[in-house]
Amino acid sequence: MPRQIALSRLVKATLDGIKHAETAHEKWSDGWTLSHTAEHVLYGFIANSIMNLPGKKSVEIEPRCRDIIRESCGNRKGRLPRAIRPDGHIDMVVCWGSGKPRAVIEIKNNVYNYNGQCESDIKRIAGMLQKTNVSLRFGMFAFFCSADTGKNKTAKEKLEHRFNSIKSRISGYCEPNIRVTGDYRVVEYDDSAYLCACIVMQPLKAH
Repeated sequence: MPRQIALSRLVKATLDGIKHAETAHEKWSDGWTLSHTAEHVLYGFIANSIMNLPGKKSVEIEPRCRDIIRESCGNRKGRLPRAIRPDGHIDMVVCWGSGKPRAVIEIKNNVYNYNGQCESDIKRIAGMLQKTNVSLRFGMFAFFCSADTGKNKTAKEKLEHRFNSIKSRISGYCEPNIRVTGDYRVVEYDDSAYLCACIVMQPLKAH
């Protein structure tokens, strides 16, 4: 029987995918970071990194939210909350070996604040997790950002503060019904740095 892929390995693969995307884009563009390109560049690198993990799974790119909810828990009664934007598309879904949705992933590039860039995605993920109760076990908010060193803070300090601030805002919205954890990597240059981040949202009912 194929073994289940641990959540920690999916997080690591997501971070690896973001880093690989940045490395490739710097090569393609003669040194420019991902902040200067389209968000969709990240999708293929993250999906490829996840698919390289041992174990049976599949990845769907931009499926419709309503379809993912139906595939996770069958036909359910009642109207879906507006925050889910049910006829819209989630960036990525990781499926079990059976093909049922296991995790939803929203991906953002060049993130610099919560309200304008993260809030609607977080509400969508939280809403989907609360409306499904069979196969969908967690959501991930993956993002990339960069910064330059300033007079008062290094680029790394700026990015770590940004990560912690966004994670705190997500926790404030989701808890106590959804547990929020996360991990990140900072890569430093002489006077700049970039951050690869993955924040996990896991309903307490999940096992």
